[in-house]
Amino acid sequence: MLRPLGILRTRLVPAALALPALLALAAPIHADVVVVAPDGSGDATTLTVGVALAAPGDTVLVRAGNYQGVGPFDPDLLITIDKSLTFVGDTTGASIGFMRIQNIGANAAVTVRNINMAQPILAGTSLDTVVVQNCTGPVLFEDCNLVGSPGVSDTIDGAPALVINNCDGVMLSRCNVTGGAGFPGIDLLNLGISAGGDAMTVSTGSRVALYDSTVTGGAGGTDLFFSNGGEHGGDGAVLASSVVFVSGTTITGGAGGDGCPPGSPAPCGGGDGLVQSGVSAILRTVGSAVVEGAGGTLSDASPGPDGTALILNAGQHFDFSEAGRGTVSPITIREGEAGTLSILGPPGEGARIFVSVAPLYAQLGGKKGVYSVADPVIGPIVLGKIDGTGQFDVPFIAPGLLGFEDVVVTVQGYTNGSEGLMFGNATRLVLLQAGF
Repeated sequence: MLRPLGILRTRLVPAALALPALLALAAPIHADVVVVAPDGSGDATTLTVGVALAAPGDTVLVRAGNYQGVGPFDPDLLITIDKSLTFVGDTTGASIGFMRIQNIGANAAVTVRNINMAQPILAGTSLDTVVVQNCTGPVLFEDCNLVGSPGVSDTIDGAPALVINNCDGVMLSRCNVTGGAGFPGIDLLNLGISAGGDAMTVSTGSRVALYDSTVTGGAGGTDLFFSNGGEHGGDGAVLASSVVFVSGTTITGGAGGDGCPPGSPAPCGGGDGLVQSGVSAILRTVGSAVVEGAGGTLSDASPGPDGTALILNAGQHFDFSEAGRGTVSPITIREGEAGTLSILGPPGEGARIFVSVAPLYAQLGGKKGVYSVADPVIGPIVLGKIDGTGQFDVPFIAPGLLGFEDVVVTVQGYTNGSEGLMFGNATRLVLLQAGF
């Protein structure tokens, strides 16, 4: 059970003792690694088989390659994760098509790291790229690119890159989320044009945190002949009855398409940056920007109407102008390799970390962020002062794993300054046996 106040009162732990102590904690709950490699050098050549082979709690290590699928009947077109899993791209990462994360229980967690998620086009359809739904356990995305499917006709707009529905805790760190682009065409020839897709939608009481990310609505479709009209850009983020924390992130509406006549410019308008509805909705922004999408170019070369940066139809918004906090770790690291853990924050503040084997999602009040490490926790570990560049770096050598194939570590950095304790994102560090 979460006891954040009790944890904060624990005695300080020297940094040099943290990883050995963590390995002792991990011993009874270590898991295996399933390697997916298109060249046949791993345990599976397809993601569908790799995920099926993985037991709850395992790591699926995805070698570089294109796994987007080659057609509507390709089983790798849609990857479904419905169990506790770490899904990580090795080295340069991997490109996949659609992903569904669903029905993750309170004692489970899913991490997706270093994955490119996009489906260029499928004739006759335009699906949401990533859907996370009905999850009570935490879901974390790190270092990922999510792009919505493009519009494929005048009746199907670009699709959202990310849809979150009925989830207790979803965190995105250092991710790029972009709505699908609208379909270009020629209005005079009835070759239809469609609008850009929203980058992300959040609904049904979901709790979501964005750290150091970019969220951009899809660009509207353009009239290629500038004959009679383009279509509008998608919105950056659409939030309904949700609790959202945004730190160090830029959310922007999509650019409007080109080609509308001056007398009817509205269809070429830019998308809105963020739209919030629902009386229970709460939005907290720290060191972030919400920006309207630029209007497209009209047929007389004048600019079309911009979108609106922030639309608050209901709920509350609290904006804090100061810098956000963050935690950055290597994506994967093998035994004996050198790596660096970085804590980000305002210069002069004290850098500290908590370390655990499991993530958590507990929204704190005001601008303090999200507490993200589950019991048992090692820490707080005092590191030093944030330097003038806004970070504190901790070089380390990955320890031996005592025969384990991997240990997945949750590290959360925070700072202690004039405003008290301020939490950055949690990072999920995948420590691998040297043989992987």
